[in-house]
Amino acid sequence: QNSLYPTSDGGLGTWSLSTVYVGLIIGSLL
Repeated sequence: QNSLYPTSDGGLGTWSLSTVYVGLIIGSLL
């Protein structure tokens, strides 16, 4: 699953990926 939201299966790993993606998006906007 390529979900960007944390799930019971993904856990902190999914959180890390979502944080990286959000960081890149915010960085590109700024």
